[in-house]
Amino acid sequence: MPDLDLKATTMGLGRRGSDRVLLWHRAARRTAAVGAVLACLAAGLLLANHLGSGALEPLTAPRMLALKDTLAKQPEDRSLKEGIRRLDRRVREDYFGRKAFAGQGNLLLLGSVLLFLASAKIAKQLGKRVPKPSPLEVEDTWSSAGRGRRSVAVAGVVATLGLAAMALGSRRDVALEYAKAVGVTGQRVRAASGYPSAQDLAANWPMFRGPGARGTAGEGRFPTRWDGAKGQGILWKAPVPLPGKNSPVVWGGRVFCSGADEKQREVYCFDANSGKLLWKGALGMAAPAGAAPGGDASAPSVPEDTGYAACTMAVDGRRVYAVFATGHLGAFDLEGTLVWMRNLGTPDNMYGHASSLAMWRDRLIVQYDQGAAAEDGKSALLALDSATGETVWEAKRPVPNSWSTPIVADTGKGEQIVASGSPWVIAYDPATGKETWRADCLGGDVAPTPVHANGVVYVANTGSNAAAIRTGGTGDVTRSGVVWTAQDGLPDIISPLCAGDLLFLTMSEGLVTCLAAADGRLVWEHDFMTSFRSSPTLVGGTIYLTDLEGVTRLFEAGRTFKDVGTANLGEDVESTPAFVGGRIYIRGKSNLYCIGR
Repeated sequence: MPDLDLKATTMGLGRRGSDRVLLWHRAARRTAAVGAVLACLAAGLLLANHLGSGALEPLTAPRMLALKDTLAKQPEDRSLKEGIRRLDRRVREDYFGRKAFAGQGNLLLLGSVLLFLASAKIAKQLGKRVPKPSPLEVEDTWSSAGRGRRSVAVAGVVATLGLAAMALGSRRDVALEYAKAVGVTGQRVRAASGYPSAQDLAANWPMFRGPGARGTAGEGRFPTRWDGAKGQGILWKAPVPLPGKNSPVVWGGRVFCSGADEKQREVYCFDANSGKLLWKGALGMAAPAGAAPGGDASAPSVPEDTGYAACTMAVDGRRVYAVFATGHLGAFDLEGTLVWMRNLGTPDNMYGHASSLAMWRDRLIVQYDQGAAAEDGKSALLALDSATGETVWEAKRPVPNSWSTPIVADTGKGEQIVASGSPWVIAYDPATGKETWRADCLGGDVAPTPVHANGVVYVANTGSNAAAIRTGGTGDVTRSGVVWTAQDGLPDIISPLCAGDLLFLTMSEGLVTCLAAADGRLVWEHDFMTSFRSSPTLVGGTIYLTDLEGVTRLFEAGRTFKDVGTANLGEDVESTPAFVGGRIYIRGKSNLYCIGR
């Protein structure tokens, strides 16, 4: 009996060892099969990538060669030059993308071939040790099959992750390789991909009235005293070549503004530390949408109060964008190279186009309101691809010409683009351009920009109302969403400022009105007995407001008026200052100033 037990035990150990060999043999064969499939897949993708790349060499693309031949016959055709630049960029991006894909694909192909060879060799070696199957040698067929299925699943996941890594690596390399090809390195490479974060926007001054067009300065201790005539507190002063009413925008140590007259439209980039003019770029001829290339749009007749460069630019760390009274619109990279240019058409607008630009993620937002009446059907809100200038969506607007700037309001339930006009204030889905809500509460020639705070959009315009509109509604919210309306101190140009539970309105004639943000009740009024065009900015608990003569009035953002002091630039000012990193950038009539240390 003991001899029989020993024999059974020995047989049991032998079966378990044979089963392990059998399982490893099956796993090796399945892994070899996965490696073979993955190798075939990688080889197929590489072949397709190679066959598609023949016509996409940056210097020999057929379409590029044809355009260059045409350019040789028409060397003065600026629109053709711009078309070549756009095509060159796209071809290069595709070329470097395919190049990166090929590099990653070769690594995947090599790895899958090595996996196949190694697994096949192991399977072959184990095959010599696998005994002939018998009923006693197969312990649990379902269990072993389950283990085999799991091994194949794991291999499949590895293959999928490998393909995903190849695709992601290729996408990352496109931006990097293209940036290297055009001489972009370091921080600029990182800024060239994606769109700016909320932290990036908050650290700069990317549009009219700063981040979110709120008119609120970020962190930093800002100057309260300066004297331009004596040079006190002035870090630098730099002349701006062409006139303009637009306000400066700031990004990463660079200050941008634009200038124009009837014949010229230029963008300027200044060093924020020294005031040195780093570059200037021109927006030349571009055909309006739907028109034949070539030929400049006729310049509209605009009053001196507006000029040809009233629109404040936008900047996102990758490119800087400018639009002019003529409808010319364009983008430059931060080194001054023209990236794209288009013409929206000469606006049917008594003052010329004067709305400033806004940004949402990687889209440039343009409020292009025009026409003498809403029935003309000419007004529209446009979202453009910031990299190419192509229209992503267009929303028709039931309003006549206006000069207000659109804002992006983060409502907590999603972002909305809010644009003011007569009589409608309308909110749009920034991704699609679909209208979210509208309120009938304004009238006249609408110029002040809305401001969003406390879950409410505040608007105002002379001859109509100041109003507070909740952002959570849908459809026509004139009755359900308008929290209050008021008629005190209505502005004709200057945008409202919200400071906590207070709303400040400024009339061009010098009257500042403080309302309760919750219900619109009058809190106080103060007449500065001077004229303003600049919009107010909240810095901590102090409001900065610059008059036409260049004198900045400082007063507390409180429930009683308290004068804090004045600071004199010594030059006329119609723009709104930019506040970044403890410095103030002010555009005067002829010069750009930096105030601070």
